[in-house]
Amino acid sequence: TYRWNLLVQFDLLHERVSGRIQRVSLPSPQQQQLETGTLSEQAQLLANSGIWYDLLSTMVTAYPQDSTVWQTVWQDILTEVGLPDIAAISLADAWTVSLDES
Repeated sequence: TYRWNLLVQFDLLHERVSGRIQRVSLPSPQQQQLETGTLSEQAQLLANSGIWYDLLSTMVTAYPQDSTVWQTVWQDILTEVGLPDIAAISLADAWTVSLDES
């Protein structure tokens, strides 16, 4: 289990969220899709399964240098899982993520 903190800073808005990450196993059919799918399909499966840590890792692997693609994929995923308000926020403005093992 890992503890995480997310600090979002936009102009005068400063929001902090924290939580815990727990390793979970996907059911066999989804695990097979994860192993054989494209990076885009993997990202979508992880988002739909609520496995956000691995989703971010997959996105970094798929688009390591392209912030435009990152923003587009991130917005699409958040919108598809019912988080359109968060999807509208630009990742390029300012954000800090820190992971602390606990």
